[in-house]
Amino acid sequence: MYLSSILALLLVGFLLYSSIRLVYSIISFNSPLYIRNFLNRHFILRGLQKKYRPWIKHSSFYRELKGKEQRYFERRLQRFIDSKEFIHRVRGKVVTDEMKVRIACTAIQLTYHHPSIYLDHFWRILIYDTNYYSTITKKYHQGEVNARGFIVLSWDNFMRGSSTSADGVNLGFHEMAHALQVENIIENDEHDFLDKRLLRQFKDVAEYEIKQHASGDLTFFRKSAYYNIHEFFAVSVESFFERPKELKSHSAELYRLIAGILNYPAT
Repeated sequence: MYLSSILALLLVGFLLYSSIRLVYSIISFNSPLYIRNFLNRHFILRGLQKKYRPWIKHSSFYRELKGKEQRYFERRLQRFIDSKEFIHRVRGKVVTDEMKVRIACTAIQLTYHHPSIYLDHFWRILIYDTNYYSTITKKYHQGEVNARGFIVLSWDNFMRGSSTSADGVNLGFHEMAHALQVENIIENDEHDFLDKRLLRQFKDVAEYEIKQHASGDLTFFRKSAYYNIHEFFAVSVESFFERPKELKSHSAELYRLIAGILNYPAT
């Protein structure tokens, strides 16, 4: 009798879980973004694996969250890790749990206020020890985003950016910002989630600042930020997370636009 009750409860639980997942898969395929966001915030059921917990504490963003928001971050982190293939590009080396968690923390911090976004197009994350040579560009790179679905990172540069939190240089945020831009225009379930009006306004501000820099009037960002609008966005995102006060002082409008695009409060 007791065993039958337990089995019945397990069956009911399984059917309920299956129903939620079925409804989720149907609705999230083609539904208003706010519905998908609600479902992702409340029905991500897989908790963070124990082996990852020692490393998540290195995220200052995570440490500042409280209670259910930490649990929400953990579930999103686990889902991001589950959805990616992490590959070490140095022969004989393996991707560690620390690598997975630190990279995933960067991605989830960037997309924290876009609950349905996991950069699904980018299914493979490639990791090098240090700067790597590209046979395409014939140059050494620290990282890159490939439209075929790859995010590439050099681990020493990634860690250098993570450990120095006030210089506006962070490889993880930089490459994830590029991935966010690509994800927004790729035809998939995550397509077209960024606010078009804010993107147009950002384009105007970016073009103005790039022209001002060319004339020698603006030097707030490093030189590479002014190569094009895409680089300007990625470097702006780095400063938004690493030196928000300085960014706001430089341009309150640019700060407001980055916050709006990422759905962060413009405090």
